[in-house]
Amino acid sequence: MNKSVTSQGYRFKKHKGVLKVAKEDWQGFSTVLEFTEDDLKMMLTRLQHNPGGSWPRRIKKLRKRLGFTQKEFARVMQVSFATVNRWERGHCKPLRDRMARLREIETWRK
Repeated sequence: MNKSVTSQGYRFKKHKGVLKVAKEDWQGFSTVLEFTEDDLKMMLTRLQHNPGGSWPRRIKKLRKRLGFTQKEFARVMQVSFATVNRWERGHCKPLRDRMARLREIETWRK
């Protein structure tokens, strides 16, 4: 892939085994990241073994410590059951206001 591919504002280009990712900000400055094939393999392996980072484990551990079902925890967090389920499976992360609520709830004792 020697030609440039653009997706969601990012420009991808592979040259001599190195993937270059560039994004221009509102001032026209480019941020360029370079990844070798080994870098990409390592990142992919980490993602496969840890799909959502520590958030899924942390949320599930907190919910279980407090003795809540996902449905009850969703009510406490003021989100849907499906959202809690997605968080725990690592499909998405809580938004900033929900992260603040999680930190507040972490101080609760059961």
